[in-house]
Amino acid sequence: MSGSIFDSQKTSCKRCSDLFSNCASCSLSSCTTCNAGSIFVKDTCTIGNCSTIYANCANCNKDGCQTCVSGSIFDSQKTSCKKCSDLFSNCASCSLSGCNTCSTGYVFYQGTCQPGGCSNYYQNCANCNLNGCTMCNSGSIFVKDTCTVGTCSTIYPNCATCNRDGCQTCASGFILDSQTMTCKKCSDIHYPNCASCSLYNCDSCDSGYVFFKDTCQWGSCSNYYPNCETCSKAGCSGCLSGYLLNSQTATCQRCSDLHNNANCKSSNATACLTCNAGFALKTFQNSYLQTCCSNNCEVCGKNECIACNSGYNYTNSTCQLGKCSIPNCAQCGSQGCYACSQGYIVKGGQCVLGSCSDLYPMCSSCNVDGCTSCTSGWSLKSDKTCYNPNDKTVGETLKNFLSSLVSGLIKILLIVLLLYFIFKKKSGRKFVYDEDSDSFYLKYPDGKVEQI
Repeated sequence: MSGSIFDSQKTSCKRCSDLFSNCASCSLSSCTTCNAGSIFVKDTCTIGNCSTIYANCANCNKDGCQTCVSGSIFDSQKTSCKKCSDLFSNCASCSLSGCNTCSTGYVFYQGTCQPGGCSNYYQNCANCNLNGCTMCNSGSIFVKDTCTVGTCSTIYPNCATCNRDGCQTCASGFILDSQTMTCKKCSDIHYPNCASCSLYNCDSCDSGYVFFKDTCQWGSCSNYYPNCETCSKAGCSGCLSGYLLNSQTATCQRCSDLHNNANCKSSNATACLTCNAGFALKTFQNSYLQTCCSNNCEVCGKNECIACNSGYNYTNSTCQLGKCSIPNCAQCGSQGCYACSQGYIVKGGQCVLGSCSDLYPMCSSCNVDGCTSCTSGWSLKSDKTCYNPNDKTVGETLKNFLSSLVSGLIKILLIVLLLYFIFKKKSGRKFVYDEDSDSFYLKYPDGKVEQI
């Protein structure tokens, strides 16, 4: 039955509780499990629990207490648990060397737990520990180890943030002197009207002042750098509208001067970007570049319209709706007539009787720049002249001749090689080349040699 074992002769069953006090299960030599309400003390089951048998003990085993209850610690021999409050007055937690936490209603002061709050022992203190005050009351800050009523700026003039050691950062316009831990005004350590700085440089000027020659001067950037909108210590950094910054000289150049175009409003280093009112970006005459040209202009020059759109007259440097004032002129511009009506050609900016084919062979229409269209069967070349696409040039004829010549020579060579191999197979003769005489010979099987 449960809780019993055979005797040594295995002739009868013995109850464990008869063999070992308060024992629930056992072997012949020892108890293995105690009854409920009993624990092992060494090898004996004893009525009680860890806390009743071992004072202030939370957990135990056969060897004794293993863990003390909260607020208690092992003695130096680790044989029993001692309450912190017995070792140190009003102590809630401790080590053998001293109290770590005071009981509720007590605070550390001069190494012992004293009744009351932190403010009873440390001026304006909200929280404290063994080492002293750890947090000041609202409205107070640490000055060294003492809580003092005030703020960083009232205790340390012009200070923004601080700690026990003093000011750490200064208010705008001031810089911290690491030697004295005080805030000094930028304008005092650098030059007047300096708004922000480091110990070695002024970083910005007061409102209404700009950098000029390592000082802060009253006025705007344009007062010291012509046509400049924004500037820094290095000089002008941004120009007014219509001007472009030269990064090499830090000066502002007029866009119209930079790109040789009087109507350029804004630009970058390589090209005009926008034009003045009444003008638009268009491709420059006979190039890929763009320039500011009058609205309704078809062909643009640098600062002029070479040819207005058809139906516009060139007046007062712009293209205005109306017929060209030059007789028999279809398109006009800054240089006079650009293209004449049918039956007329341009000469000296005027239109005179004549045909485009008189100037450009096989040309049906033309303007100042050359032929614009050719007669039927002819095509316009890039140089504004006409050519017949069916006519072969001297180069094309020579190319065809050389191609035919090479093809014929290759055929002849193949025929010669074929005859050679046929001849050699039938006669047994061999072709031999003599370097000394630079001649070919026929050599027969019997050794006879015959010059070719």
